[in-house]
Amino acid sequence: MKTLILTHSKFFKCIAFLVIVDYCGCCLASPTRILDDRERLINIANKVDAIDNKLNLLSRGQDQHSLLTRIDQKLEKIDQKLDFLALQNGSIAIGTSSKTGGGQLVQNNEVRQGAKEQEEFPYFHCVTLISVQRTPTSNGIRFTFKFTKNTEEVLYRYHDGTGAVKSPESVVEDGDGVWSVSFTCNSTGEDQPPPWFAFSDKVEEEGWSFLEYRHILHLRLNNTESSESFQQVGGLPELHVDPPRAAIYEPGQDFNVTAFIPANDLTQERPYIFESIRGINMSNGEIYMDMDRDKILRDMNENSDTDEATKNITLLTSSSTVNGYLSLGFGIQFEGPIIVRAQVNRIIELRPSNQTTLPPNYLGIFNTPYAGKSGHGDELRECRPGVECSVFCYGAGEAISDMNVVKLLADGSQEPVFSAVKSDIYTGLDFRIITWKFQAEEDSGDDDGISTFQCSASDDTHDKEVTKLVEVLVLLDDGIDDESSNVTVRVDDMDPDIKYLTFSCAMYGRPLPKVTFSGGTSYIFNMNSYEPDKVIKTGQNKAVAKKTLTLDMGYLIHYNYRIYEDDVLPSCGFFSKSQSEYVEHTFEIPNLGLEN
Repeated sequence: MKTLILTHSKFFKCIAFLVIVDYCGCCLASPTRILDDRERLINIANKVDAIDNKLNLLSRGQDQHSLLTRIDQKLEKIDQKLDFLALQNGSIAIGTSSKTGGGQLVQNNEVRQGAKEQEEFPYFHCVTLISVQRTPTSNGIRFTFKFTKNTEEVLYRYHDGTGAVKSPESVVEDGDGVWSVSFTCNSTGEDQPPPWFAFSDKVEEEGWSFLEYRHILHLRLNNTESSESFQQVGGLPELHVDPPRAAIYEPGQDFNVTAFIPANDLTQERPYIFESIRGINMSNGEIYMDMDRDKILRDMNENSDTDEATKNITLLTSSSTVNGYLSLGFGIQFEGPIIVRAQVNRIIELRPSNQTTLPPNYLGIFNTPYAGKSGHGDELRECRPGVECSVFCYGAGEAISDMNVVKLLADGSQEPVFSAVKSDIYTGLDFRIITWKFQAEEDSGDDDGISTFQCSASDDTHDKEVTKLVEVLVLLDDGIDDESSNVTVRVDDMDPDIKYLTFSCAMYGRPLPKVTFSGGTSYIFNMNSYEPDKVIKTGQNKAVAKKTLTLDMGYLIHYNYRIYEDDVLPSCGFFSKSQSEYVEHTFEIPNLGLEN
């Protein structure tokens, strides 16, 4: 080791503590594995070498002062964690309290709670990032990450903007505990969605089957530039969660969860801590990718005097019994040339105390968040002509064995989907995904541009199967036909002072836009509702929305109402999906005798 490191007293304490604990028989490795004395010594030596390697990596490109500061922060954390372990096993004598960075005393019960958390969570990030490199190639941009592992097994996946989640091209060990992972992004340029890369841990524990990871690190990358570039990455803030592993609540009672980022980890503005629930609403048996926040969650952001980012969450489980997991996370912006944003997630189990994560014999298919509903009440996905879209279904069950998908034809028959892939990305013991490609064309689907697919999940152990319909709509450009939009005037048959103004808004598109009307001179054209009175279909993907107003001309003339040149005239409009902007038609008002 470097002389600079060896002279640090806390580092000596770290090594001494490992030896003392090993001598006392308190194995720091997994309790499921029994090591003899020789294996213990090798294990300790490897851990010391790993710490040394990480400290060496910290020294690259830093001056001595910043290096000492960084090492001091790291060793302070190691020192505190060792104190926690010592208090648990009683192998060395340590004072009854320790000091935090803010000088406050942490009493024994808090220390023991921290020790428990450290025992369950030996790391806060599954990897420690060192650097990322961007290299132009003939196939696009190649991104290469350098990192060290904080857990034995790490999962890697990326999304390159093409609609599919993929595994990286290569994962290699460079030596000295440093690893490299690479992937190539084919979609580049200002008009392309940014790719992201994710690291996550792999959990193989009894009772943790709903998903197989607890810690996730998402990195959004810059693909607008293709030049060779290198970015060194510093430490990321740690997200602490209490309880650290599982929110196990008593039936009929609410449950509180706290998440916070320590003040000494905040190198910029306090990030917002967000949360979501994925799981089963036991009142109806339906399974959700992102459950109804208003009914399940009540949260509050707080900031303490130490500038910690804190969120207190109340799970409203007294009125909604939920099985699944709670995901908490935060995002931070990067100023470097390659990484645009990093997002950190911690996941804890969520279930009542009298059940496992998934209820016995449960089998279901997720409701996808933010998906629309078709006219038949089925889940609706949208795709544009000329684009190959990725469609998917997520299934879950205590003994789920397989997932399949077929296309339903107009005559009632079924057609196999040969592009379907059963992916092991994201999956856990009770979680499956099936993904398939859909090549969208203007004439795809039925007369309304809809293709219908049926997903199924099966449980061979209990001879069960569940199905779910997914409709894919091919979008067509939308807009307003200005030439066919007009205003007509009709005089009442019984009272010539009464005139009926009918505004006709001719629209097109698939799906047909939802047009609203807005009034002009409010005292004359008083739109008592923005919605059209009726919508008349005039052709394939065409319709006219109509709105009729009644004017009492005698009243308006008697009280000297006038239409002025600078008045805002009545209009119809909608937010266009194809143009991504508000589309509007302004009506030309016929001569009513009220002009100034």
